[in-house]
Amino acid sequence: DINNDIISDISGFNSSVITYPDAQLVPGINGKAIHLVNNESSEVIVHKAMDIEYNDMFNNFTVSFWLRVPKVSASHLEQYGTNEYSIISSMKKYSLSIGSGWSVSLKGNNLIWTLKDSAGEVRQITFRDLSDKFNAYL
Repeated sequence: DINNDIISDISGFNSSVITYPDAQLVPGINGKAIHLVNNESSEVIVHKAMDIEYNDMFNNFTVSFWLRVPKVSASHLEQYGTNEYSIISSMKKYSLSIGSGWSVSLKGNNLIWTLKDSAGEVRQITFRDLSDKFNAYL
């Protein structure tokens, strides 16, 4: 939740939220939104409560967010299309090998949803060619 330019967890777990300098609050579809740019200091971290563990990729849960993916030129895709950028992740930072969780990332103009259970099984779902859309509610 964003209230008076302060981002807070409203899940009931009271997780701490850290916002890095280049993550900016901007006008959004419904109130304020978080604008992230492509660098390390554009990040929001929500520390997961210790009693929350994603242990079964077949349990139901919901995550929703608005995403604006700009048009990506063919030359840009060729140059940068192999880089994967995490948008939202509940896994240990930059590692598919540690812990359980899920993540949503961009690679080229594709959105990748990754699920990893506590047994280490990983599944990925890829939504292709998102740059054809201006704003997407996912």
